Amino acid sequence: MQLRRLLELNEPKQSLSAESHHGAFLFLDLVSFTHLGEQLSEQGVKGAEVLSEVLHAYFEPILSTIRDHGGDVLFFAGDALGVVWLAQNDDLARAAHRAAQCGLAIQSIVPNIKSAWSEPLAFRASLGVGKVEAYEVGGVQENWMQLVRGEAIDLACRADAFGKGGTVVLSEDCAKHLSDFEPNLSPLIGGYTRLNSLGKLTPPVALPVIGQVWNNNYTDCRSANYLN
Repeated sequence: MQLRRLLELNEPKQSLSAESHHGAFLFLDLVSFTHLGEQLSEQGVKGAEVLSEVLHAYFEPILSTIRDHGGDVLFFAGDALGVVWLAQNDDLARAAHRAAQCGLAIQSIVPNIKSAWSEPLAFRASLGVGKVEAYEVGGVQENWMQLVRGEAIDLACRADAFGKGGTVVLSEDCAKHLSDFEPNLSPLIGGYTRLNSLGKLTPPVALPVIGQVWNNNYTDCRSANYLN
């Protein structure tokens, strides 16, 4: 969302703003991160270095997969991250499909990732659809921050409670929007479902690179969610 705004304005943000969209939201949460951190903390500085290496080993291919599926990373929250696909022309089904396909792709590559930690790690993935609101706040000493909220985010975070490592859990509305893509679903309590596979897949997004220069700094813009 930040890159799209910069492309539209062709200049850095200068004022408060609020915008509302509809889309699909993917919440990705690392399982047993607290346990991993506690064990490595016993090693002091060396443990902190190992933890950094482990997170980099996992998140680098995950972020690459998100990019290939046209997702916009909105935030990192410790061991978790949030990704949005805004609905183009109110096509929530397409946004949900890309997000779901990305979630499955991430879960397929995670077991093969090697890191400095001998034990394999796993992620929970959860999806919600609905409103996504973004706010640009701050301005003190030209510092700005983006805050996000909305139904899609709330539903995805609630669905996280029903997931396990390696699974993709859908909110009820998200599952409905995937009905035309031949999903293989397993029912869970509370109206949530586990997504096992999709019968219809969309090819990866072809990502153009658009260079913009602000204050002599080159920015490599790859927000395919808005450019495809």
